[in-house]
Amino acid sequence: PGFCLSLIEIVLHWNFPDGQFHAFSFLFDWCNNVHFLFIYFMGYAIMAEDDNGFAEVMKKYRWLYLFVGTVFLAIYVAITLMAEEWFKSFDRHFTPYILKCIFRGLGEWIFIIGLYSVNRHLCTKSHPIINTLRGIAMPFYLLHQQVLIILVSGTLWVPYLGSFPATIIMTTICTCIISFLVAKSPGPVKYFFGLTSQHNIIPGEKL
Repeated sequence: PGFCLSLIEIVLHWNFPDGQFHAFSFLFDWCNNVHFLFIYFMGYAIMAEDDNGFAEVMKKYRWLYLFVGTVFLAIYVAITLMAEEWFKSFDRHFTPYILKCIFRGLGEWIFIIGLYSVNRHLCTKSHPIINTLRGIAMPFYLLHQQVLIILVSGTLWVPYLGSFPATIIMTTICTCIISFLVAKSPGPVKYFFGLTSQHNIIPGEKL
């Protein structure tokens, strides 16, 4: 899956860079749309294989996954920030682009698996706050990029609001509110975000 994510980035990100369509990027940013939908469906695939030994593998190597994923994402961030200086005498565009795509795809997938495995091992008791956070986790993950793009497009011309800390804080707050509303919404809306509902409106069995 990590290599598939890297391949998606390599093929699509060049033609669909972040924010290309400004406020409408959440509709036409096919790189991120395909990227996150792939992770969305792979999450179902992992759950389906839980009883076939995959859960034991994740439990055994959980800290290794988390560490490797963190290192890969750190390398991705470093290349993003320092590409022009590191590759100024070689290739400032194509080589950093390929490396960023590879480390983003691999790092994101391995980090998600590691974080999920570690939390699954550590959080063994149920709590109302944990249940609420669990309910908004998938909507938050699927919506945060779209909310970020819309907010950045609308606040770039506003002093301070368009700066890095302000946009991240506003995006986090807005995405949390929207995700909470999705988690509390009727069944048909929940199904689009991978959440269970009390009403079985769609035929089939739960994974």
